[in-house]
Amino acid sequence: MSNPNSPNVSSTATGDTNLGHTSRRLTHQINNLLGASEEPNPTLRDLLTQLQQAIEAEPSLNNAQKAEALLEIAELSTAGQAPDEGPMQMLAKRALQALKGTTAPLADTAKLSVALQDLLPRLTAIFSL
Repeated sequence: MSNPNSPNVSSTATGDTNLGHTSRRLTHQINNLLGASEEPNPTLRDLLTQLQQAIEAEPSLNNAQKAEALLEIAELSTAGQAPDEGPMQMLAKRALQALKGTTAPLADTAKLSVALQDLLPRLTAIFSL
């Protein structure tokens, strides 16, 4: 799902995704969209940051897969502005499903799979899904 607030993913002529740029934009978005110190639920910001770090550190994903997963975190960040509103809950639900799909082929012992076992239920609870 495309969102104007999501970080832009740029590609080179060879199709390589600029993961570092996407990651920096996402970090900025999480901090800004959730209102750093004014956020009503600082746990959401912490969970999204943990998820971002787990994706970036996962050796089983290529850069394109990591960039796609980071874009889903951007969607969660956007949805986090009003986690109790129906449209934002739907946005969060789609992003969480996409993240599950990205990690489905990973071994249960992969670092990202282990992190998601903890983080996804907590994120689901925040969005009342």
